Amino acid sequence: MAGGVGWYHAGSNNANLAVVWVHPQADFAILVVTNGADADGEARQAVDALAHALRATWQQASG
Repeated sequence: MAGGVGWYHAGSNNANLAVVWVHPQADFAILVVTNGADADGEARQAVDALAHALRATWQQASG
């Protein structure tokens, strides 16, 4: 995604983990949430990997 402003946030409440990416100019947002709470471990890696895969799929589909 080129140009414009994008936002990213990740956080955990020690019971759940969430990652959100928002890119308003591209009409794009992803929210991935899991009940895995390890904010720096396997759950975080899995959530980030899924978000990256979703973004890549969206980019391919949107040209």
